Amino acid sequence: MAVNVLIKALLAFALLVKCIDSAKILAIFPVPFKEHQLGYRPLIERLANVGHDITLLTTDPIDMRLAGNGSLVKRIEQIDLSFVYDLPILEELNAVGLDERDMLRNVFNVMRKISEAELQHPSVQELIRGAGKFDVVMVEWSGVSLMNAFAHHFKAPLVGIINAGAYINAHEALGNPNHPIGYPSIFMPFTEDLNLLQRISSVFFTIWFRFYYYTEEVPLQNAIANKNFGAQLPDLSEIERQADLLLINAYQALGNVRPVGPTTLY
Repeated sequence: MAVNVLIKALLAFALLVKCIDSAKILAIFPVPFKEHQLGYRPLIERLANVGHDITLLTTDPIDMRLAGNGSLVKRIEQIDLSFVYDLPILEELNAVGLDERDMLRNVFNVMRKISEAELQHPSVQELIRGAGKFDVVMVEWSGVSLMNAFAHHFKAPLVGIINAGAYINAHEALGNPNHPIGYPSIFMPFTEDLNLLQRISSVFFTIWFRFYYYTEEVPLQNAIANKNFGAQLPDLSEIERQADLLLINAYQALGNVRPVGPTTLY
């Protein structure tokens, strides 16, 4: 993560935790890709080193035995979700020959089932049913918004973090400009200077995405969330729109340059 992004993130967290000396942060990174996990690690370690207490749900736990990690032991409590690497559903991400829509459906389906399995982990269930309190809930946004339920459950500010480009729903939740011609989805094979056919394709893809996400995908996630957090939980798309901050670990100049609001930081 770039130094300037890290500094901005720390400043944002300082505001969110209301200037208290030590915040209790719940950090949830459910995506089983080591490259993603390593991208977030400097932020987590920095937050711990400056005095914040972190409960970390991750598929790739930090090895506290390594030199230099001794100071993190007292500040970071980890819940090991590495078991998801053995789930057969992960193999479906290797499917080939899919168009943009089928690829997106596939990603959502895999991550939804992985998140469901993670929520059923005994330590995660203990966390949900416990009496713990958190000042901030930070969630890796992988399209699937199941883990955002923790923010409502603990009545804490929600911070989304992404180690690549953001999905359409993420930008919409934060109120960022999201015109399909000016700012095509990261799933489209083009980013700028669209010709007529590309513009038409981007518009239709965005219309399809919104219909699919809000009418098919979110209801499936709601059912899982209600099972784990209770029927009183609001619609996950509503929780998503209440996010306080979105951190995107990407370099805009290498992709789709777009304007964003003050609650989105690259």
